[in-house]
Amino acid sequence: MTKKKQMRKGRVFYMEIFRKFKKIVLRTVKYVLVVGTLTAYTMPVYAATPDLTLGDGGKLKDTKLFTGTLAILKDSAFIITALAAILTLVLATKEGLKYQAAEASEKNVIKKNVLSIVVTGIIVSISGAILTAIFSYFT
Repeated sequence: MTKKKQMRKGRVFYMEIFRKFKKIVLRTVKYVLVVGTLTAYTMPVYAATPDLTLGDGGKLKDTKLFTGTLAILKDSAFIITALAAILTLVLATKEGLKYQAAEASEKNVIKKNVLSIVVTGIIVSISGAILTAIFSYFT
């Protein structure tokens, strides 16, 4: 085997390793985002109102710090839901356009991508409401 062929074979090998690494990193990022989103949904549930008395006789739950933080957590869950729905719509549309322009051999891969995007978007959008409803029974 000539030196050029050996170099080309080595380059192909490293490119394949890079593709696999990139796929693993992207999948990990996707799962981290899903777990982070689900965590943001459960925060308002666990923010139970404590009955602590402050030095001036007032209650902690009546302070602006507590009520403001609780409002921020609830609003962030709403914003994350909206962003997940918008991102799902944009990515599914992009993949749908790719599907229309693709050759027959590429259509199965693109169809799987669209299905994965839509299922992930639906899970993220619905899971927050389901978790909030379930955990509200425990507060």
